[in-house]
Amino acid sequence: MFRYKLESMNILIVSINAKHFHKSLAPWCLKSFVEAQGQDFNIEIFERDINDSGTELLYEICAAIDNRELKVVAFSCYIWNIEFVKKVAYNLKKIRPKVKIVLGGPEVIAENSLENYPFADLIIKGAGEMSFYNALVDYETNGKFIASVVESNNCHFALFSSPFTREYFKSFELDKLPVDKKLVYYESSRGCPFNCAYCLSSSSKGIFELSLDRVEKELRQLVEFGIKVIKFVDRTANANRARFIKILEFIKLLDTDCVFHFEVAPDLFSDELLDIIKTLPKARVQFELGIQSFNENALRAVNRRQDADYATHNIKQLVKNGNCHIHVGLIAGLPFETLDSFILSINKAMELKAHCVQLGFLKLLKGAELNNVDMGGAIFDDKAPYSVLKTDTMSTDDLLLLYKIDKIIDKFYNKGAFLETINFASSKIFSSSLEFLKNLASYLEQNKLQANMSLKNAYSALYDFLVLSGANIDEIVHYIKFDCFSFDRNGLSLPPQIQKQTVKSNDVEKGKGKAQVATEYFSLTNQIFTFTYDKKCPITNRYSYK
Repeated sequence: MFRYKLESMNILIVSINAKHFHKSLAPWCLKSFVEAQGQDFNIEIFERDINDSGTELLYEICAAIDNRELKVVAFSCYIWNIEFVKKVAYNLKKIRPKVKIVLGGPEVIAENSLENYPFADLIIKGAGEMSFYNALVDYETNGKFIASVVESNNCHFALFSSPFTREYFKSFELDKLPVDKKLVYYESSRGCPFNCAYCLSSSSKGIFELSLDRVEKELRQLVEFGIKVIKFVDRTANANRARFIKILEFIKLLDTDCVFHFEVAPDLFSDELLDIIKTLPKARVQFELGIQSFNENALRAVNRRQDADYATHNIKQLVKNGNCHIHVGLIAGLPFETLDSFILSINKAMELKAHCVQLGFLKLLKGAELNNVDMGGAIFDDKAPYSVLKTDTMSTDDLLLLYKIDKIIDKFYNKGAFLETINFASSKIFSSSLEFLKNLASYLEQNKLQANMSLKNAYSALYDFLVLSGANIDEIVHYIKFDCFSFDRNGLSLPPQIQKQTVKSNDVEKGKGKAQVATEYFSLTNQIFTFTYDKKCPITNRYSYK
């Protein structure tokens, strides 16, 4: 792998993150690997987020390149930043024609030439570490890249140097957000044992894992530095159940309030694994479980293998444990999926009582096996994120309805602000939680109310909607008031239709300091409840009461 000592060459890696509080891993993997080879390359990393991707950021990046003696500028390309990256790279080439532009990441994995990116000099497909290093050496040696497109693999992943270097941690000093507000990504394995056609993992083969000793060492580094949210990017963290159990056992014993996020397959939980999860400290771990659909024909068409009954059993058990935040995901627009069949999937997902239910929409990702699946007359957006627009069995009206339902679920179900009211309405007024939310969506649309309204306006709209639905007003008042006081400090977002009946509101001694409390009378049940506003439950996102 080592060549020979070279003169210093200046390289800039541009990383445009999906959100400001995210900390991308890819540029640090590249920098660490290249520098570990002992060559005299000077690599800087320029980090911003897509929300900054206006004219000012374009000028900022162009100025950063124009004011440095750079030889190579590299971009990590994803669905959330590809259009901006293309704009930046195109203009950089006009400003500094001799600077070599390298593109890598999921968005270019299917490219076999520079035809779609004429401003680029090199495209790296797949894992970039080794290919990026070899390309830099070739350029320094020959004055050019040997090829315009190169393909990498993950075969040596376990031997790659750690991205968590001194410079990685020092880079947090340049960020506007404090360390404890950042989400960092962690990669303990690459690859996936499954070949779901809609996923980019379907284009790669094999699973490559870091040693458990290294995983524990790096996680300890991040926790000791003060990171509060670590998201594993492993495609299916519980694919190797024995290894996953060891990782959870390590996480369990850490002296930290850091949260660890895993993407897992819902039907790959053994009894031993479930027993370990049950003993985890509250909110130490959160799980993202991709059900995708309960329609077996739809799953079979995209090569998704899943034991739906066992997946359902496991999710119910995880929710029942009450110590982990559970996120369930569905995908709208799969082959053979109709509006009615997908509605059934949403109903089943919501019946599981997960803390978050999210509707994703099928995307025709470049390089995914879905490009080779017979999708009939399905139409997708040609621009990122390549979402489905219609299928043989779902019209654009169907997908629009699901999009609206997703926004309502996110606002009124996932946030935790309306938990008691939803349970009341779903059991006494409507046939299910989804039926309640569908009707609420129609009401909001008819009254030209946006799902992103303020919390107070949302409680007010919910009150009016339930009155029109024929619900008992005393019960409406009870449950909305209970939700409001449980979610919002001192019931500050209580709508004007509901009056407070506060017994007292003051501060009480709580641990090392004081916590505000509110004591409220509820006439329906003739009870007094005291709500304590020190810290929300990280699982339900609600305050405690007694």
